[in-house]
Amino acid sequence: MTINFFILTRGRVGRQITLSNLPRSIRKKTYLVVEKDEYQEHRGEKMHDIAGILKFKKQWGNFVLDGSGNFSDKKQWTTEYCLKKDIRYMVLLDDDLKFDARKEGKLKPAKNKDVVKAFKQLHEWMKNGFAHVAMSPREGNNWVEEDYIEVGRAMRVCGFDVKVLKKHNLKLNRTMLMGDFDITLQLLELGYPNRILYSHANGQRKSNDKGGCSLYRTPERMTEAANSLKKLHPKFVTVKQVKTSKPWAGFDTKIRTDVQVSWKKAYEYGVSKKKLSKFF
Repeated sequence: MTINFFILTRGRVGRQITLSNLPRSIRKKTYLVVEKDEYQEHRGEKMHDIAGILKFKKQWGNFVLDGSGNFSDKKQWTTEYCLKKDIRYMVLLDDDLKFDARKEGKLKPAKNKDVVKAFKQLHEWMKNGFAHVAMSPREGNNWVEEDYIEVGRAMRVCGFDVKVLKKHNLKLNRTMLMGDFDITLQLLELGYPNRILYSHANGQRKSNDKGGCSLYRTPERMTEAANSLKKLHPKFVTVKQVKTSKPWAGFDTKIRTDVQVSWKKAYEYGVSKKKLSKFF
């Protein structure tokens, strides 16, 4: 059973923070998924110790994307790549991450052995039957004392059993933003619990930093994504307005549209639906 790691990147040639924070044993199984206009520049970086650099295309064989090259499209494209290459387990990562490990009850910068331990754990969980797993975001990590939880928010570091995604024809690009939330809810509503590692965490330098999703993330598109998520999962998503102490980088307002998600209710719904299906 194979596992590979995919860093989705845009506008950050020569500034691969996630990649620089991965130990070599993980890098050897890691691909960069890049836009074709940045492909040669990335190749010029001569990253010989990674699995490869994949050129994202809107059309690949019979698989066609109608989107604008956003990260949700890249995630769906990567899923198709895994299916073609018989990669059973994939871990999708943002390109601007650092990792922490919980030591003596506090998060501290992770060493290489900590990062290896974390990703080995995610792989083990998937091999043991979890269709989706994740590493806790740094935000809110201190709310959980246990090493992991089942059923909850997953973002930025998400692992999937590609076989399950194919079985149910699930898509990762139904929304331009908040795609991690959408695919998590799709799986929970089918009765698949996720497991999230809290002994380790991922964090970003700052939200909406230059490059990445910030190239197309605007307050208007945040609102559109929140409303789309609500429409797709009306029983479990509430749209709300959030006021921050200062505007996100690139935003001209302290107020943004966000969502509140009932993860456990979505999973309970999925379990009850699965039991009802078996009964009939």
